[in-house]
Amino acid sequence: MALGGMEVGGLFKLPGKEKGAWKDVLTRSVEDLISENDAKGTRLLFLWDEVPYMLASIRDRQNEKTAMEVLDFLRALRQTHSGLRMVITGSIGLHHVLSSLRDKNYGNSPVNDMAAIDVPPLEEVDAVRLAKLLIEGEALKSRDQAAATAAIAREADCFPFYVQNIVRALKVRGLDATPENVAQVVASQLVDANDPWELLHYRERIPLYYRDDQRTVYLILDELAVRDASAVSELLAMLKARAPSTIGSACCASFPCWSAITT
Repeated sequence: MALGGMEVGGLFKLPGKEKGAWKDVLTRSVEDLISENDAKGTRLLFLWDEVPYMLASIRDRQNEKTAMEVLDFLRALRQTHSGLRMVITGSIGLHHVLSSLRDKNYGNSPVNDMAAIDVPPLEEVDAVRLAKLLIEGEALKSRDQAAATAAIAREADCFPFYVQNIVRALKVRGLDATPENVAQVVASQLVDANDPWELLHYRERIPLYYRDDQRTVYLILDELAVRDASAVSELLAMLKARAPSTIGSACCASFPCWSAITT
């Protein structure tokens, strides 16, 4: 459907060139789909990927007010139509965008009718099984498949994206699936200029989502990379030793979950 303005997922564009036009089109589309589903006794499920990134783009390309309208309108659709369900996903937290909007006096709670669910890495047994299926699917040779799959799960910290990348690299390089080759592949991919693991986007998004707090974030990541901080209080102590002028109440304000963890 064409709404004009910014294209989202190749399906529609927000906001419309005519103020509010996208709301009418989206409302009609949802109502039509719900009406069709009701006839079959089913509910309509919208899967929205990278919604935080979409909202941040709308905020930066248009303005905060338009991003607020999108959030409020999506909530209104959920509240109005009992047959509509939404799953909103993204590689960064929605709270980053909401925080920037609240700086512009946005006081609504547009997702308080939805459950917030973290998507953790796979359980080790599932990561091992994924590695096994990928190895078999790529017809990779392995003198000890159990050892190889365990090594892949361990090196990837059970993240499926990295499991897939390790097996793909073994295939491309014509290597057998062995713990030694897995370690070799990971060591080379971590410093590969082509960034096959797409690690650079984490650094690129820090200034985008943390803005004035990015120096604090870099300090946190540096400490976690070289130390084993077993508690938030211990990490805070490390950070204060590194940069006492920048770590303190302002840091805790930037990461409100810390106070909840330590109390």
